[in-house]
Amino acid sequence: AMASRGLGTIAYRRGRLDEARAWYKKSLAYLEGLQEPAMVNDLRGRLASILHREGRSDEALEELQACLR
Repeated sequence: AMASRGLGTIAYRRGRLDEARAWYKKSLAYLEGLQEPAMVNDLRGRLASILHREGRSDEALEELQACLR
């Protein structure tokens, strides 16, 4: 999960948003069912950042609200 998150961060910094999203989602899928809420919320925040940069504010807000559940 950490490696996928790191690769996502590299892709994000290079402006490769689709690639970053794929890495972050892969990391989230790995974490499903594990008791790692802080890491899950971190990844959701990163996904929200991508969505916001793409002008998809409603979806970004949904990701952020999921962090509160």
